[in-house]
Amino acid sequence: MTRKLSPFNIFSRGFYEKITISLFVPFYVLFLIGINFKWIILTQEPFPGYVLLGSVPLMLISLYLTSQRKIFPQRIGDCIHALVWILILASANTYWGGPIKIYGPLFISFIFLIPFFALLLDSFLPYFVAGALSILLILEFLFLEPISSLSMFQLVSVLPTIFVIAFISSALIKRILSEQKTSKKLQVAYAELKKLDRAKSEFVSIASHQLRTPLTAIKGYISMMIEKSYGNPPEKMEKPLKNIYDSNERLIRLVNDLLNVSKIEAGRMELKKEKTSLEEIIISVIEELQNEAKNKNIYLKYEKPPHKLSPKISVDKFKIRQAILNLIDNAIRYTEKGGITIKTKIQNTKYQIQISDTGEGMTKEEISHLFKSFSRGKAGTRFWTEGAGLGLYVAKKFIEMHNGSIWAESKGKGKGSTFYIELPIIKSSDEEFQKILKEL
Repeated sequence: MTRKLSPFNIFSRGFYEKITISLFVPFYVLFLIGINFKWIILTQEPFPGYVLLGSVPLMLISLYLTSQRKIFPQRIGDCIHALVWILILASANTYWGGPIKIYGPLFISFIFLIPFFALLLDSFLPYFVAGALSILLILEFLFLEPISSLSMFQLVSVLPTIFVIAFISSALIKRILSEQKTSKKLQVAYAELKKLDRAKSEFVSIASHQLRTPLTAIKGYISMMIEKSYGNPPEKMEKPLKNIYDSNERLIRLVNDLLNVSKIEAGRMELKKEKTSLEEIIISVIEELQNEAKNKNIYLKYEKPPHKLSPKISVDKFKIRQAILNLIDNAIRYTEKGGITIKTKIQNTKYQIQISDTGEGMTKEEISHLFKSFSRGKAGTRFWTEGAGLGLYVAKKFIEMHNGSIWAESKGKGKGSTFYIELPIIKSSDEEFQKILKEL
C-alpha cells in the first residue's frame, strides 16, 4: 500500500534522504560522464574541482553514517550535509570567475538553501547555514573583492537579510514540529476513539439482540391476554395490560433503532431494493399510527395529489417505511392540537414527501441538531420523555442510503414543522416518464 504524500511527509528526515539520493546520484553520474567526454571543463583552480568531485561521495557517506550506522549525532551529520551543499554551490560559481566565488550569479541558490534545510526538521540548521554563508561572504569581501563603499553597503545589507530568512525558516520548522506532534497525538486519540466506538457498537448490537427476543415473547403473550386467548381477564386488568403492551411496543422500537444504529455505524447495513409504490407505504403507516393520533384527539391524513403518482421506485421497502414511520410518529408525539398532513408530489424528477404538523415548532438551532444520534429538541424532552433521539437519525441514514435527502423547516416556536423526504425516481422508460410529467 503506497503512502500518501502530505505536508508532514515532505517536512521529514526520510523525505530529505530520498531526495538527496535520488537527485545527487544521477546528476553525479552525468557530471562524471560530462567530464570524461569533456562536455564539462573544470577551471584551473584545484580546490573547486576537488569539492565537486568529492561532494556526492562525502554526502552519501555522511548520510549513511548518520542515519544507518548512527555513528555521527544527527545534528553533526546534518551540519556536514549543509557544508557540502554550500561548497557545491560555491564551487559551481567558479564558472563565473573566482576560485570559490559566493557573491555571484548563483547567490540566489544560497538564499533558497536556508529554508530548504527545513526538510531536516531542526531549527538550529537555518542559523548554521546563515552563519556559514556569512563567514564565506566576509572572507570574499576581505580577500577577493576590491573594498569600496558600495561593496560594504552590499555586505551590510545582505547579512541581515540572510539571518531574517534563517529566523523565518527556524520559526516555520518549530511550527511544523509542533503541528506534527499534535497530529500524532490526534491520530493516537482517534485510533483509540475508533476502538472504543467499535466496542460500543458491538455491545449495543449484542445487547439489542438479547433484548429483542424476550420483548417479542412478552408482546405475544400480552397480545393473547388482551385478545382473551387465556380466558376473560378481570375488567380492572384490561387498562394495565394495554399500558404494558404500549410500553413493550416502545421498547421494541427502541431496541430496533439501537440495532439499526449499530449496523449503520459498523457499515453492515444492506439494501434489498424492489419496485414499490410509496403511496401504498404511506397509507400503511397511517393505518398503523391512526389509533395513536385518535388517542390524542388530533387528525392524521394523507392528501392525495390530483393525479395518481403512478411510477414505482426501486427502494428497500422496509427501510423507507421505517423512515416515514419515524417522521410521522415524531409528529404525533410533538403535536398537542390540530394534526398531521402528508402530501406527495413529483418535483424535478424526484419523488417528494411532505409531513407537516401543527405542533410546537423548532428554532434554527434545534433544526441544526435534529438528525444527529441521541439528539432531541426542547419540545421533545417536554412532550415525550421516553424518546432516545434515534428515530430521525435512523431515518436520515436510510434515506441517504437511497441517494435521497431529508430535511426539516419551521417558522419558529408554536408554528409547527414540515419534514421533507426526496427520493430519485427510477424511470422505467423515457416515454412513460414524460407522460407522467405531462399529466402533472
